[in-house]
Amino acid sequence: MKFRPPTRLESLAFISGFVLLTFELVAARVLAPTVGSSTYVWTSVIGVIIAALSLGFYLGGKIADVRKNENDVAWLLLTAAVLVALTTVLYPHVLPSLAATNMDVRLQAVVAAAILFAPTSLALGMISPYLAKLNVTSLKTSGSAIANLSAWDSIGGITGTFLTGFVLFGYMGSRSIFIVLVI
Repeated sequence: MKFRPPTRLESLAFISGFVLLTFELVAARVLAPTVGSSTYVWTSVIGVIIAALSLGFYLGGKIADVRKNENDVAWLLLTAAVLVALTTVLYPHVLPSLAATNMDVRLQAVVAAAILFAPTSLALGMISPYLAKLNVTSLKTSGSAIANLSAWDSIGGITGTFLTGFVLFGYMGSRSIFIVLVI
């Protein structure tokens, strides 16, 4: 099998996966000083992000069914970038407020994740079905068209996970990594 560089849509899937998994790792790190880094925190971050992604997949699919405009993907990526920037600004204010409550740590983690990380995850989730719509040119090749995008999304996620966990955290703080994601 001959290697070929990714198409533009596959590159966007890679970027989307990279941003999502990097965002998820940084999300757990952001919660650690205030809520802790327990299984509860990881469960909350992963569960909320998957829930938001699911809703994003659904909404993105609905929009893709009625629109087929490549510019929409750029708008979704811009929206995700703005939401990451908003998260960067809000988390230093939201987390101390939540910590000051008498809320159970599990609920604190879920509420923090829902407020800070669900909106970005929803926007990122909307990208995948839209890319699929743009990439499918025939029913005969729809399986491979969608699978290729999923593969590139996963490769982006793997790259984001290892690069963030093994490299970026060693050189940058959470705020700086969020800024990189915005860019």
